Amino acid sequence: MIDWMQRHKKWLIVVIWVSTISLIAAGLVGWGAYNFSSSNDIVAKVGKIQITRAQFQRAYQQIYAQYNIDGNLDTQKANDLGLPQRALEDLISRALLQNFALDLGIRVSKKEVEEEIAKMQVFQQIGHFDFALYQSVLEQNHIKPAEFEQEVRDSILSSKIMAVLPLNDGIGLTSLEKDALNFPFEIADQIEFKVISQSSFKLQPNNEEIRQFWEKTKDQYQSPAEYKIEYLLIKNADQKPQESELKNLYEERKSLFINDDGSLKTYQQVKGELVEEQKALLAEEKALREYVIFKKETGKYGKQEVLVEGDKRFGVEIFDTIQQLNSGQTAKPVEVKDGFLVIKMLDKQPRKIKAFEDVKIEVIENLKKELSTQKMIEKSHQLLQEGFNGVKTGFLTALDFAKLPFGENDSKKFLNHLFVTPKKQDYVLLEDKSIVYKILEQKLVDKKQVDPKILVGNEQAFGFYKRQLIAEELYKYLQNKYKITKYYTGN
Repeated sequence: MIDWMQRHKKWLIVVIWVSTISLIAAGLVGWGAYNFSSSNDIVAKVGKIQITRAQFQRAYQQIYAQYNIDGNLDTQKANDLGLPQRALEDLISRALLQNFALDLGIRVSKKEVEEEIAKMQVFQQIGHFDFALYQSVLEQNHIKPAEFEQEVRDSILSSKIMAVLPLNDGIGLTSLEKDALNFPFEIADQIEFKVISQSSFKLQPNNEEIRQFWEKTKDQYQSPAEYKIEYLLIKNADQKPQESELKNLYEERKSLFINDDGSLKTYQQVKGELVEEQKALLAEEKALREYVIFKKETGKYGKQEVLVEGDKRFGVEIFDTIQQLNSGQTAKPVEVKDGFLVIKMLDKQPRKIKAFEDVKIEVIENLKKELSTQKMIEKSHQLLQEGFNGVKTGFLTALDFAKLPFGENDSKKFLNHLFVTPKKQDYVLLEDKSIVYKILEQKLVDKKQVDPKILVGNEQAFGFYKRQLIAEELYKYLQNKYKITKYYTGN
């Protein structure tokens, strides 16, 4: 809830309105059979604040536009995704904050609303607010000035309450929190360790052991599936969009092309994007036409290939489609990197377990690895029980991986285990070795010895987590403080 408020800054309202204007004008969304309060078309009431049907429609339109970038979303899909409910919850979240702001005595003056609107470039001519343009834009899009100004007022009110709540990036940690967070990096252990190398075990499994291991693990040794397909690739690059098509597409999509200041980008600014999008649309339309012909065709119609499972020529994602096809079936067009692919399955060969003799060398190597790992574990337990003489280190902190001789990755894994496991002695099993250790002594190092970059990074991460916790608790508090009544009972 708070995240939503933080993301929607001062241009939120005008962006919502512009998106709504464009999409409603294009007739892209049907509102469905929504039920509201019968008297005033009130969607919900939160404390003192009523959420109107118009507000709900604008919020829903904004979310709908975000999800409809590819133009394939319809009302049913939007309902399935729960977009109407999400729009309502966003509005309820904002209303909770607004109630809280009002109770704290925070208000928004008429002058503040006027100044905010005057800064919006969509209402400016030659860098200055144009009142006639403001009236014209609202009138052309059937928006009442009072409604728009109320939305701006609500937005400013939300910004004001967010500014006084401890939820921004500037929230700090207390000294106690910093000390608790950084304490693990001030602990230093002096240890004694001994390395047991996997290569130290010279194992020669006999034929019976090898055969038994293969029987147990033979499902791991399979040849990949093969698919003989016939296909058509309709390339985006081969399509030739008309200027009229591009302009029509711009009119349909222009609400999605927003500058950082909230104004709409011009046709010329986004023409390159429109060309690529229209090429993809034309390629898809052609692929659908070809699909209708292709699935009825009994003779050869496209190119034939044998694809081995994992073949990346068309992208590995096409195998999700291929695997569902039976011989003779044709799949609807699948979008790939260069365009759209229409595939007919001619024949398919499933994965097969390879013959023992073909994989015997690989099986032996895997068996040796498993047996040597077991030996390492047994030897580690033996040393821990009987004691050992190993290499003694100086004092190590959780960040001193460079002081160990195991390589960077293994040293980091070792230190992570050392400072997480509450055991005085233990072993760490790595890829090709086991490290047996015992802690000889422990102490605290001076804070100044800890890399300040590590401390800053951890404090930033903890600060983010702290803000999240505060936001969640605040939301619970506001839900309990202000009564929420929902009248919306949509699809």
